Amino acid sequence: MINLIGYGLTNKALAKLLDSKNIAYRIFDDTLKDSTLKDFNALNLSPSDINIITPGIPPFKVTHAVISDYEYLYANYKFPFDIWISGTNGKTTTTQMCAFLNEHALACGNIGLPLSEALAKKASLLAIETSSFTLHYTKDALPKIYLLLPIEQDHISWHGSFTNYIDDKLRPLSIFLEKIAKGEDAKSLEFRCIVPKALKDNLIVKTFMSNHKDRIFLYEDEDSLKSHFHLEEAINFSYPFSLDATLALSAYKLAKLPITRDINDFKIGAHKMEEYVFNGVTFIDDSKATNPHATYAALTSYLKNLKDTLHLILGGDLKGADIGLIIPLLNNPRIKIYTLGRDGLKISEILKKQGIDSIYKETLKEVMAFIESKKGDLVLLSPACASLDQYPSYALRGEEFINLARSKTSN
Repeated sequence: MINLIGYGLTNKALAKLLDSKNIAYRIFDDTLKDSTLKDFNALNLSPSDINIITPGIPPFKVTHAVISDYEYLYANYKFPFDIWISGTNGKTTTTQMCAFLNEHALACGNIGLPLSEALAKKASLLAIETSSFTLHYTKDALPKIYLLLPIEQDHISWHGSFTNYIDDKLRPLSIFLEKIAKGEDAKSLEFRCIVPKALKDNLIVKTFMSNHKDRIFLYEDEDSLKSHFHLEEAINFSYPFSLDATLALSAYKLAKLPITRDINDFKIGAHKMEEYVFNGVTFIDDSKATNPHATYAALTSYLKNLKDTLHLILGGDLKGADIGLIIPLLNNPRIKIYTLGRDGLKISEILKKQGIDSIYKETLKEVMAFIESKKGDLVLLSPACASLDQYPSYALRGEEFINLARSKTSN
């Protein structure tokens, strides 16, 4: 029997696939009356049961062995050439860029199109955005190419520690090593990977490097990627999108895949340093900055040529992350800081200890009403936090920010 643990987007799509194949399954979800996670944990399972979990459910909530949808799909269906993309920030953009580079490629996974739906579309190449949650529950599946973006603290409360988070991000390397240890012929596995050099001292990476150096490249920055993969294309994006583009091109070079589109024709998606100008004030929707490292990237970009005041909005759910990374950038007389949401007061207290003033308001609406901006100013929503304490998604948070900005400047 197949048990679907959680009934979010991933398992709903998988259920449709199972229905189309007349494969029986049971659903366990706390939003259902008769089949909760508690009911699943109480089951006396058969050894033949397959338990597929929605990736957002943390490990401590289930007591039985569970697997990701990747695990089930890779074991039972034929896949085209695939690139898994993971990391802390830039996963979505890099995934979209990987799909954009070839007209026959398709972006899927955590990006919004579940893997089970993507398979039905018969693309010749899948660029699969892969979360640390999915990797945690994946035990045997492997891509042809694994592209890992830089790692910073994120989802610590889910993984239990930063070390666990890193190890889950390196799960494909561990799976490859485990397969070889069990006697599989390395020649039968096409797996290759591009990994940040900052992880060179990690035991998983060191073990992989010592035995399979020809399958991994440790990159330091864009220049190291361009040099190693002989990238001659001019890239017209600014950081961090320039790194995303360089990584996407590097994956294609590594896999010797045909490129049918110019990377510079790619359009950056919504809620990522998206600029709107109303009455001479630039409002920047960076709502997708759901951790401090993403906010650091935004601040680094906008502080370079800052001439007027930057009004920075922080706050939401920190997810156990440390905001220490951005503090050195905030000690700037041109920056005014506003905090909000579940961890807004906590952020303000941390800043106060560093001699940095901030103003706390409970909601984004209150913050926007309080901000007094003038022509030439920047108002940056780059929260360094998830949105789920107050919004269903970061997208809705970003949309409200721009709607409030538009209303504020039209009065």
